[in-house]
Amino acid sequence: MSRKPSKNPQNRPQRKALRLVLIVGGILATIILVLAVLLGIAVYTTKSSLPDFDKLKASPNGQTIRVHSNDGTVIVNMGPGYGRWIPYNDIPKSMTQAMIATEDRRFRYHIGVDPVGMMRAVGVAIIHHGQGKRWQGASTITQQLARNVFLTNNYRFARKEREGLLALAIEQKFTKNQILEL
Repeated sequence: MSRKPSKNPQNRPQRKALRLVLIVGGILATIILVLAVLLGIAVYTTKSSLPDFDKLKASPNGQTIRVHSNDGTVIVNMGPGYGRWIPYNDIPKSMTQAMIATEDRRFRYHIGVDPVGMMRAVGVAIIHHGQGKRWQGASTITQQLARNVFLTNNYRFARKEREGLLALAIEQKFTKNQILEL
């Protein structure tokens, strides 16, 4: 005679909880997978629409320097300054090291956006909430390049989303040295 396993009524809540966890986990995993695929498509589409490296080097997108007073009004605009183009290999190593050290310490290791930097900036923003200014930036060098070449400087969440997408595409299209050169 074979014995049927006894149905222990005490195991029922545990089984229901396990089933619920598996269902919710499966739904979340599916959502994350769909979002990752959509992001991949968006990055690929954006990458294919970016100009090539030589066109970007020749673009008239010079930097304008604005000097602001304490109350935020612009005192003077200088630029845009184009100067002489310096190829990456001619830029002193100490200059690229200084730029990376001050602007984006994880530049060589991230994919265009830096989740660690973003979390740090969010944490600082929460701590200093209500004080009327941004205390830390979370933009990588690649995001700064995207903003300076393709976007505006106004601080809006939609602009930050576009900046992040462009940064991911730029990192796919260009090398880290080309990004620093640009």
